[in-house]
Amino acid sequence: MIRFYDYDGNPTTRSHWIALFDDTQARRLGFAVIGEVTISTVWLGLDHSFGHGEEPVLWETLVRKGEDEEEMYRYSSRDEALARHDRLVAEYLLLVEATS
Repeated sequence: MIRFYDYDGNPTTRSHWIALFDDTQARRLGFAVIGEVTISTVWLGLDHSFGHGEEPVLWETLVRKGEDEEEMYRYSSRDEALARHDRLVAEYLLLVEATS
C-alpha cells in the first residue's frame, strides 16, 4: 500500500500529496552548484524505505559530479536532510578551495 506524506512527514491523502508535489519550489529543500558538482535535496513525499525500517524515508539528496558520477542519500526527517545538505555543500566548497 502506497502512503503519502506532507512536507513535515505527516500522513496525508493522495490528492493533497499531488498538490504539494506539483509545487517544485516548495519541495526543494536545498540546491547548490559548486564547480562541476550539483547538490540537490528534495522532499519526495512517498516512503522510499520500501518497508525496511520503522520510519518512512521521505527526503533525498543527490550529488552529481560531472555527467557520469552521482551519490544519493535518503532521510527520514526534514532536519536530517537539511543538515546533510549543508554538510555536503561545506565539504565540496572546501574541496574547491583546496584545489584552487
